[in-house]
Amino acid sequence: MDTTPKYILMSEKAVEIQDGWTPERGDRMVVIKDGEILETLRYLSEEEADAAYLCLVKRKKLKERVSIVFIPRQDQLQGMVGQPYSTQAKQLRELACFDDDNTFRTYEQLWMAFLYDRKYNKCWSEDKQDWEVICN
Repeated sequence: MDTTPKYILMSEKAVEIQDGWTPERGDRMVVIKDGEILETLRYLSEEEADAAYLCLVKRKKLKERVSIVFIPRQDQLQGMVGQPYSTQAKQLRELACFDDDNTFRTYEQLWMAFLYDRKYNKCWSEDKQDWEVICN
């Protein structure tokens, strides 16, 4: 599971994924305040998530708003693509060919880039540190 700062930022900026997320048991989340990752949590149930968050608030003495960011696993990203795996694998090989400068260091980063390329017509901009619409 990729928990690198880059993948967390890619996930945070993936508005379409964040907006469509319904927490499920085992999902990974990070708590972010002012761009700093405070904690990585695993969602077990609504009650346990609430208790973990309250514990974090007390321990870190948080009074300001924080962001909860869903960090999708590779299998979740593959499910979001919405194509048969054999088709995904062929298209992913094509996408990997475009990654000559090794922008994506993990399979989660590559699959998220693939998802955004195919489903949202966007690519990750290293310069802007955000998803950009691809102009054809």
